[in-house]
Amino acid sequence: MPSNSAIVRWHNYMHDGAAKAGFPLDAISHVPKMMKDAGFVDIVATPTKWPINTWPKDKRFKELGKWVSENFNWGAESMCLALFTRMLGWSIEEVQVFAAQMRADLRNRKMHAYWDFYVIHGRKP
Repeated sequence: MPSNSAIVRWHNYMHDGAAKAGFPLDAISHVPKMMKDAGFVDIVATPTKWPINTWPKDKRFKELGKWVSENFNWGAESMCLALFTRMLGWSIEEVQVFAAQMRADLRNRKMHAYWDFYVIHGRKP
């Protein structure tokens, strides 16, 4: 991904805003340990790639990318509005313009990108 793409910038801004708000977005890496500390056993963390749109050739990933893109297109503004305005000092108009840029990136099938998504489960003995 180009470092100046709206998606990369969104990712970085989200992490910056969340860190300032006191809830870092990289907590997923700590979840298996948190589950173990809570008494869970047989903990499994399965990484999955979620393509940002329908760029994959594989039928399953193409379908998944369609739904991921739809979710992010609808939620682009609402996902970042509070963090960007409250933590990063943006105006609502700036967020709206940026969200439009992000939606344009999400529709760009030349961007072969994905989000890492984890399914984590365990068993309480």
